[in-house]
Amino acid sequence: MKLHLLFLLAFLSIVFFNRCDLVPSSSSESKETGVVFPNTRFTSVTAYHFEGIEGVSIINKEGILNPTIKKEKKLTKEEVNSFLRTINDPKTYGGLYKECFKPRLGLVFYNENKAVAHISICFECSQQNAFPLIKAYTDTPTDAHGYSAEGFLNLTRFCHHLGFGQCGE
Repeated sequence: MKLHLLFLLAFLSIVFFNRCDLVPSSSSESKETGVVFPNTRFTSVTAYHFEGIEGVSIINKEGILNPTIKKEKKLTKEEVNSFLRTINDPKTYGGLYKECFKPRLGLVFYNENKAVAHISICFECSQQNAFPLIKAYTDTPTDAHGYSAEGFLNLTRFCHHLGFGQCGE
């Protein structure tokens, strides 16, 4: 009986330890190192012009959309691709930033009706808050997490193209 129990424990140990190698890396690792945004399947993207109270993003920690939305626009495939090219480009980052963070532009990536990724952009301080974190951003030295001149110009043009206000004027 003891021998059977020993074999069973050995078998379960082997299965358990081999399974550990098959488990994908934790989300905290991807949060720290960043991804090519949005790094998930999505069916639509909506841009929002909102009145971000200091430090409040387009979607809060509970997954609720910010209630201060002034205007919204469902993006075309071309608009999504243009935005993703900009936001994932390392040349978009590398500038100085301020500490205010009052975002006015938010993009939410939806899979059906569920938000799966989002980004909030503050043109006043040249910063962003995204989930998941963006690799091009996390690869930039912390003291240069603001937008570069080229990145800022591309993002403000995109915001104006959407017909939104407070786009870095």
